[in-house]
Amino acid sequence: MKITTNNIATSINNLPPHTRVVLLYGADYGLVEERSITLKNNFLGKDYEDSQYIQIYESTFKENLNIIAEQAYSIALFGENKKCIVVNEAKDFLSKKLGEYLEKPDPTTLLIIKAGELSPSSSLRKLCENADESVLAIPAYVDTPATMRQNIAEKLKKEGINIESSALNLLVALLGNDRGITNSEIEKIAIYAAATKNISVNDVDAIIANNALGAVDKFVYACFDLETNLAYSMVNILLEENNPIVLVRSIASHIQKLLLVKILMNDGTNIDMAMKEIKPPIFFTQVNSFKNQVMMWSADKLKKLLEQIIYLEISLKTNGNIDEILLKDMILKRFLKK
Repeated sequence: MKITTNNIATSINNLPPHTRVVLLYGADYGLVEERSITLKNNFLGKDYEDSQYIQIYESTFKENLNIIAEQAYSIALFGENKKCIVVNEAKDFLSKKLGEYLEKPDPTTLLIIKAGELSPSSSLRKLCENADESVLAIPAYVDTPATMRQNIAEKLKKEGINIESSALNLLVALLGNDRGITNSEIEKIAIYAAATKNISVNDVDAIIANNALGAVDKFVYACFDLETNLAYSMVNILLEENNPIVLVRSIASHIQKLLLVKILMNDGTNIDMAMKEIKPPIFFTQVNSFKNQVMMWSADKLKKLLEQIIYLEISLKTNGNIDEILLKDMILKRFLKK
């Protein structure tokens, strides 16, 4: 069943008890991930056993086409029999086996399917949209200024933090439209304002706008300038002060900026005018480097890299003890040669 925009929040936060499958798809990978976590937490509760939460990836599915049914019908070793199965990297290859599973879905299992952009002709999307009410198809549209403003205000309100109207407007103008990156910045702001419980324009400027030349930014530029040795040497130092997810999302954000300029240039906009659409703006000392990257990286390679970066984030979340190895492997494989 297709879920309309107005009903998405209700469906996510108050999942109907008869729901067996939820397809989350769209260009905003951060929003897909956020909604997946919310669904899982609401369905399983806080004190679930490891055997109740199962993640499946494309490679696993292709090795065993019946993995979804096998995991759904299996009995949990501990705790309740209730299970949440998350299928990552989903594409149309999943459609046939999902259709078979939907003929007799396990009543104690919530199957969450996470996908990127799916066209209206996608067999996976059509299958879920045309199914009955036990199957929900929920798109993750890229945030607009209005939805960004609502998201920021709601999350800060939960932390008991007030943000002045002018500060909220500035924050919306500075941040990009990826939900995952936005939430990361909101976390920084919440920590910054933990004592005062208030955010002003000056606070936003101090936290976001003046953070243009941090070590993470230098790392990202080293990657896209193909200064592989420099980027590689920075990983250990950066991980001492940053969660690896911060590094990965910073790379994803940079890819989106490059793609925005490439798209606008393809429509006839010159590079200088196209770069004015980037929020926050490129710091003046990085402008020439950014322009070189625009010319160096093709749109197709950037799109492919963005998809790989999203999968890297998933790997880091499931293999946090080897974050250094995964990041270094990414640098060598993705940036040593374009």
